[in-house]
Amino acid sequence: MKSRSESLIRLKKFQVDEKRRQVSQIEMMVNDFVRMATEP
Repeated sequence: MKSRSESLIRLKKFQVDEKRRQVSQIEMMVNDFVRMATEP
């Protein structure tokens, strides 16, 4: 069972990393939109 729990932990870490990347991309998009909206 140890190897199964280790693979589950690895999978969850991967999923968390993927979500972090997605959040980072969304934050960059928001920053771009704010910049575009405030440009003269």
